[in-house]
Amino acid sequence: QEPAYQEPSLDVQPVYEEPAYQEPAYQEPSLDVQPVYEESEYQEPAYQEPAYQEPEYYEPEYQEPEYYEPEYQEPEYQEPEYQEPEYQDSYSDVIIWDTPLTSYSDPSRIQIIQSRLAEWGWMAYGTYTPGVLDDATVQAVLAFQNYCITSFGSVMTPVNLDPYAPSVDVGTLQTLMNENGLVYMNPGAY
Repeated sequence: QEPAYQEPSLDVQPVYEEPAYQEPAYQEPSLDVQPVYEESEYQEPAYQEPAYQEPEYYEPEYQEPEYYEPEYQEPEYQEPEYQEPEYQDSYSDVIIWDTPLTSYSDPSRIQIIQSRLAEWGWMAYGTYTPGVLDDATVQAVLAFQNYCITSFGSVMTPVNLDPYAPSVDVGTLQTLMNENGLVYMNPGAY
């Protein structure tokens, strides 16, 4: 059976109405007095000293240090190159022997004469007082003079043997200091 035809309904849909705006009622602000703030009296807290705690002591564990023995290396020996010393008469180059030698002379001059007498064998090292024109030095000069006069006919003023004022003349000093280029070794010393 075919359904009966129904005419569409023409009912009008309700129109949406926006609600009317209502302004809120005005309220006068309250004039109630606020309570006054009273600051409380400050009380400093009582000081409490913290309890002392002794720190725990930890003894470090001892460790024996390791010993390393260094490896021994024998030093390489190098023989020094030998150089023939060049002979220089250092005494006569430094000092001019133009004044007699007395016990009041510069001790360094007396010591130079003593070294030359010992070098040529006219007295032994250690038998005289360095820098002093003592009896051992005067006797060595006298022996040297006698040798030069006897062997070469040298002209020399004999040494003054006065123990309080000994002196050696300039000619003898210049001969001892090799100013003539000769060496006068004591023949009895060798």
